[in-house]
Amino acid sequence: MLDLTDSKSAFGEFLLENILVEGYTSDDATGLPLEISGPSKYETTVLANTYFQLKANPGTWTIKIKDYTKGSLVYMMPEEVKTISVIELDGTIIDLNVQKRWLMESISLVNPLNETGVKAFSEKMYAYFFETMDFIYSFIKPTQADINIFSIASGHLYERFLGVMVSSVMKNTNSS
Repeated sequence: MLDLTDSKSAFGEFLLENILVEGYTSDDATGLPLEISGPSKYETTVLANTYFQLKANPGTWTIKIKDYTKGSLVYMMPEEVKTISVIELDGTIIDLNVQKRWLMESISLVNPLNETGVKAFSEKMYAYFFETMDFIYSFIKPTQADINIFSIASGHLYERFLGVMVSSVMKNTNSS
């Protein structure tokens, strides 16, 4: 066992792997996938409060809407790519100007594209089918306590921890 009572000072060595790039979008772009590229590529999604965060290292990076996604069809940036410099150890906060494309004002990235017509009818039919099956299954399944998971995670690291925890619970339980 290490005895530190006689020592007057302690030494530590830390390794900084990434610096946080945080920001806000000018438009409510919930669900918009963003990509930062430089020596490496990282991606994230804009949250409901217009906040996003990405990891980077010191240097010059470019941030843009991720190509070949629904977000790149619905949103655009005045400049195709925004160049940012990460020069401080406490990170960088940026304002990202995004706006919806013409005729895309009513499209949401987190809601279905078509809420009327055939798609809505088929969704109602699926819902009716599954409600009926749940009702029938409730008579034949053994009763046991359900596990309800409610959690909120903000930030890259916490979202990863949350994903690992939920996966572990789902994997190690036989309950619904």
